[in-house]
Amino acid sequence: MKRAPFPTGEPPQALAGPADIQLWWCATHAPDDALPVLRSWLSADERSRAARFALPAVARRYEVGRAALRHVL
Repeated sequence: MKRAPFPTGEPPQALAGPADIQLWWCATHAPDDALPVLRSWLSADERSRAARFALPAVARRYEVGRAALRHVL
């Protein structure tokens, strides 16, 4: 199965690390037009948790980060 491209244009990047550990870095910002796609990758529980954050910027970073995790996995 082919992986869809990461919609922010900055996909998660694998970093060098010990052989038995995989490290990944991702930007936690995304353009407005990428958010609907990223949110569609989240579970209902993840979307619910994002909705409970007091600050919209923190919720957005959480959503982008969780979507990046799903992209990697």
